[in-house]
Amino acid sequence: MQPTIIIVAGASGSGKSEVVKRIAESVGPENCEIIDIDRFYKDRSNIPVEERHRVNYDHPDAIEWFELVHAIMCLKEGKEVQIPYYDFDTHTRVPDKARTAHPKPYIIIDGLMALWHEKLRELADYKFFVEAGLDICFVRRQKRDTSPVEKGGHGRTNESVRQQWPQVGEACILFFEPTKRHADIIIPKGGFNKIAISIITSWIKHLLTQNLAP
Repeated sequence: MQPTIIIVAGASGSGKSEVVKRIAESVGPENCEIIDIDRFYKDRSNIPVEERHRVNYDHPDAIEWFELVHAIMCLKEGKEVQIPYYDFDTHTRVPDKARTAHPKPYIIIDGLMALWHEKLRELADYKFFVEAGLDICFVRRQKRDTSPVEKGGHGRTNESVRQQWPQVGEACILFFEPTKRHADIIIPKGGFNKIAISIITSWIKHLLTQNLAP
């Protein structure tokens, strides 16, 4: 059975990861492989440290799109792929921490830029956009980015998050908010819209039951 590809896009801090988490819970981890676009940031080990901090990581050019699209194509063809590990402290990749992704029934692509690339959209079977106000997104991003790395955060300071936010908001408005027109379903009120998420997860679970039926 060919994997079903699901894209979950939306502004940074909109609650995409909560939607992805709920979908994964509904079908079970054994049936779901999550691909985080953040892992495909370009490696910056070839430039000085001070220059790395000046790179706009909220611009589409920050992602290795060819590598990401190739990985999704391989998974859709039933092949295992290596998913890189990106270190946000050094803005470099750590080869020893790369992981193997497996072609499970559902492949979920999670990321701010997930609907931006045309070829990635073409590979997807279902496309969701999680919509939330930028003021709400800022609060959620600040909480996430200042959390320790071992707890899923980026270990940053409150000040660094505040300084970067104007750039983040501008990129969202210019590049990623418009991509919601490519979505099959727009989830309003962010990733904590319990009714919308419940409907989506129930529907996806029903699809899984049908696909796995003998």
